[in-house]
Amino acid sequence: MRRLAIAAIFALAAGPVLAQSPPDGTPTRVAGTIEKLEGQTLTVARPDGQKQSVTLTPDAKIFGAEKRKLTDVKPVDFVASGGVRGTDGKIHAVEVRIFPEELRGTGEGQRPWDVRPEGIMTNATVGTVSQTGDGA
Repeated sequence: MRRLAIAAIFALAAGPVLAQSPPDGTPTRVAGTIEKLEGQTLTVARPDGQKQSVTLTPDAKIFGAEKRKLTDVKPVDFVASGGVRGTDGKIHAVEVRIFPEELRGTGEGQRPWDVRPEGIMTNATVGTVSQTGDGA
């Protein structure tokens, strides 16, 4: 079976797999590599080496990630940008994901991102795309 890498956010852009919710209803994020799918049970190998089983609902949707170039980002794309706050106070992106159109608006806004220390996730519609003189 082809192995798909699940990036940090399953329901968003590609994102974490949402495992069975605990009794309080709070979703649990599971990030890792899909090892197998048997019926409605997805087995994920987490980065810490542990295996996590996730029971999918009949209407679950799974989105994969594929490598893109910065030039693939266009105005009006809906994206997720995971970044860290630098010593200059600015947020520096460490990854950008282009959402499929059906996920437009998912998780819109900005919040802490637990994948990196001082991580910040921003999901938003791209206004303009520009490049600085140093190629960044």
